[in-house]
Amino acid sequence: MGNATEPAMRDVVVRLEQFRDAVSQLFPALKLDAGVPVRVVVFKDDLSYRPFKPKRTDGTPDDAVAGYFLGGDDVDYVAVSINASRGDPYRTIFHEYAHYLLHSNTDRTDLPRGLDEGLAQYFETLQVIDGQQVLLGAPLEDRMRRLRRNTFIPLKTFFATDTNALQKQDDASRELFYAQAWVIVHYLMQSERAGRPVDRFLTLLGNKEATEDDLKRAFQIDYGSLQTALAAYIAQPSLPATTITLSKRISPDVSVTARPISNADAYLGDLLAHGDRRDEAEPFLRRAAAAGDPTGVASGALGSLLIRRGKFTEAKVLLERAIERDRTNFIAFFNLAYAVSHEKASADGKIGKYSPEETKVMRGALEASINLAPRFAENYHLLAFIDFVNGENPDEAVALLKKGIALKPETDEFKILLAQVLLTQDKYDEAKKIAADLLKETADETVRADAESVLKTIGDYVKARLVIDSSPVARSPWTQSLIVLKRSWLTQADLDQIELNRQINNLNIILERPRPDEDRIVGTIESVSCSNGEISYAVRSQGQTYAMTSRDFTSLRMAVLLEGENSFQIDCGVSFAKTLAVIAFRPPASPGAKPLLTSISFVPDFFVLKSPEELASARSVVVEDDPARKTGAVEDLKPEARWAAIRAKLRAVRTGESRETGVLEKIDCDNNSVVVTAATGGKQLKLFSASPESVSVSWFSPRASQLPLLCGGSRLAANVVITFQRTNNSRDGDGELIALEFVPDGFSLSGRAP
Repeated sequence: MGNATEPAMRDVVVRLEQFRDAVSQLFPALKLDAGVPVRVVVFKDDLSYRPFKPKRTDGTPDDAVAGYFLGGDDVDYVAVSINASRGDPYRTIFHEYAHYLLHSNTDRTDLPRGLDEGLAQYFETLQVIDGQQVLLGAPLEDRMRRLRRNTFIPLKTFFATDTNALQKQDDASRELFYAQAWVIVHYLMQSERAGRPVDRFLTLLGNKEATEDDLKRAFQIDYGSLQTALAAYIAQPSLPATTITLSKRISPDVSVTARPISNADAYLGDLLAHGDRRDEAEPFLRRAAAAGDPTGVASGALGSLLIRRGKFTEAKVLLERAIERDRTNFIAFFNLAYAVSHEKASADGKIGKYSPEETKVMRGALEASINLAPRFAENYHLLAFIDFVNGENPDEAVALLKKGIALKPETDEFKILLAQVLLTQDKYDEAKKIAADLLKETADETVRADAESVLKTIGDYVKARLVIDSSPVARSPWTQSLIVLKRSWLTQADLDQIELNRQINNLNIILERPRPDEDRIVGTIESVSCSNGEISYAVRSQGQTYAMTSRDFTSLRMAVLLEGENSFQIDCGVSFAKTLAVIAFRPPASPGAKPLLTSISFVPDFFVLKSPEELASARSVVVEDDPARKTGAVEDLKPEARWAAIRAKLRAVRTGESRETGVLEKIDCDNNSVVVTAATGGKQLKLFSASPESVSVSWFSPRASQLPLLCGGSRLAANVVITFQRTNNSRDGDGELIALEFVPDGFSLSGRAP
């Protein structure tokens, strides 16, 4: 597309198709399709091209650039001017198309700049002669003259130069860089040592930087030897070129249909947007969107631009319109899901649980995007993020993130989310390794902060486990973290309790950890008052009112862990008496001073704050359907049927064993042994186990699933079936403990309902 004449545009198409055909025959292993469209924008002269030229670091157009390539997830752009006064325009067109091919074959947009530019310059000289002869590697005389007049850039510096460093250089320095890039590639392509040179270059391009070791592996040459060889190479009167006869003739006839574009602004705006020039792109895109936008290009591009500006509600409307006009636009589906996912985020970026309607919209959009573009890694990351925020499907989230990381291994955001999901599965070792590696390697401050948070959470867990496992008063002899319950054992009230426990545990896991010098309480902020330069808070917790203060409002850490749309702003005169919150504060440094309020996390009314020890003891509950209760049944089983289903799964009583139903009064621990005191039928049993691991512990009721079985802990108000074997050893009390099976209240071993 472009504003050049139709014959000129047609000639661009023909020449590009010939170039593509020649490259496909010369290098059959080269992948010619990146899986996304290529839009070639052709400007008739420098005047029309100049507003779209790349910018220098000072904001002025880079007039030295006759054309450029922009890679994108949804579309690639080649922009060129065919102004003949600047030389052969097809050199620029082929140069930019070569960039497209190189990026397509490495799945990277940040290729080592020297090799990327050198290869593009080498390919730009490709000439098709008589339809079957190809001339490759014709010398560039302007590059030769510059190299002969100047000293080579040290190769270590050359190969380390990236795009940002190159843009900061003056024109003369950049021209020398381009000349050296060209001659290095020219020499290595013509060298006998190259073998399959394109394959070797692609290997080099697959690395973020082309190091000396990479060069040695690909071409068996080091920096010193290459520098010497290049000096001799450019001293020749002329450089060698290669003429190759193609296996089949290239026909110059290409079927081209020309038609006017009614929404040119959409494509020009999208070109600017892909170059990250949002302010310049927006007027083009808004004009095109207002004019009807028949293809949806403008709506999709403008929606994407507005997402970057945090205008998610407006973006959502535009993206829905883009999808209506083009249901093959995978990036519009993804962006729609992203806009919905962030639409109700708090001012500091915190995101609460999504509603079922929001989840349905996001999942539908992402599934459509995956069907259209299965290799677009961001789809899998966002799907996993939705699961994580909702506290659902952790196994699915892990699988999605691993798929995304396989497609985009350099993305730290995927890895840190994987670590966070693994935390919810109690897979602390895996999460710790990921977070520790990121902390050593990443430069992203947000990722670093999240990695530190993951490691702190694991540290809290490890400390809690050490307390539980080693303290004579807090050790837990039985630490199962996963319980599987059959649906036939449960009522709807049980299911509701399991879901409530899950939400409470998840909220405690994602809740911000207090700083080392902070305490926490759960309560409400009854009032905020400002007087004489002091901010005062009246905090109500467990029937008591506490006076706190803060330095200012901006330093308060805030989070909203509530479902749906909620907005909170702390200011003088406000009250949050109806909203429960976890309030962190620093105790007063001197008598008479007020505690310093530091953090407010708004939580649901059902929230219960758990200690690290309680969290470490919490168990995940999985409900399985079984033959006695099929999925989809509405009514709960009657008590008799429930008791029968549970009795069928209780541990069978063996010869010499006894079984009683009661409650645990106390668990005492001494070294590795355990003594359990239980109240059963009006009497007390004292049972001993020298090896706690040999005691079978299982659950048939969600009520006891979250109770910590701690040494020295208080009475556990949960019904338990106790199996034991009487012994003659007085040390064993009433006998040896064999099994503990926690059952619902009212459960009957006799088979009679209560």
